[in-house]
Amino acid sequence: MMNDPIAALEQAHAALQNRAASAAALKLAAEEARGVVVALDAESELAPEQEAQVLRAMTSRSIVETLKALEALDDESASRALTRKIAMHLAGAIDVRVREVEAAEAARDPAEVRREQEHARREAQKEALFARVPALFRTDFMISKLGKAAWNCTPRPVGSHVSYIREFSVPRVLGQNVMESTRVPGWPPRHSDFAQIEQPNYMHDADEGIVGPLRRLCEKSSVYDDEVTIAIDRAQATLLKEFAQVCAAIRSHYPEGYPRFIALPSITTARALAAE
Repeated sequence: MMNDPIAALEQAHAALQNRAASAAALKLAAEEARGVVVALDAESELAPEQEAQVLRAMTSRSIVETLKALEALDDESASRALTRKIAMHLAGAIDVRVREVEAAEAARDPAEVRREQEHARREAQKEALFARVPALFRTDFMISKLGKAAWNCTPRPVGSHVSYIREFSVPRVLGQNVMESTRVPGWPPRHSDFAQIEQPNYMHDADEGIVGPLRRLCEKSSVYDDEVTIAIDRAQATLLKEFAQVCAAIRSHYPEGYPRFIALPSITTARALAAE
């Protein structure tokens, strides 16, 4: 059998039941239902050969075993036929609904449609900006982590008499205060557990465009102090600049003031830090 045709039809059926579904979403659902039909037909074409294989194997099986195998094939064939009927009917019902939705859209005021589309576009922009804030905090952590690793690649002072453990510190430029005071959807972490930002599964969220040069430094066998300093400074300056831009973009969506759940640091402060 194909991979879970019932689940695919359930999704298409859910789209049909969703009274707010767009014509585009409904068309995709209809295509999914028809895709189930195509897959079922392909399986049905293989049924005669499967039956022939069972009969050829009868010499090494009992009649009872052969009968059970043939009955199983018949059950599968009957299930495919019924599922195909459901899929065809569902695709047709969705087609009717698509025509209804398109007719309703055509009768609407074009200005109202444009307003709704603009609202949806702005909401999508806000969601992307909100998601970018915690990603930048994780990038800040990765700059600190990779910066320390890069410093460990620098040569030790010459002299066998020198024996010590080198410890490097690369403070996060956004800092704990900024992390705690920033409030957007998806941030702060649940129960305000900021420690989770350091968990390994968060590292893939770091912006490679920002941390990439530092990561490449860590892959070298030896680097100069100046290289590490410049790479860290550039990464942190880029991070702060982008953080300020994201905050400014979020503010532009709320010209009359933030909702209660939003709190952002001062743009002026972030820009001053970036300039340094």
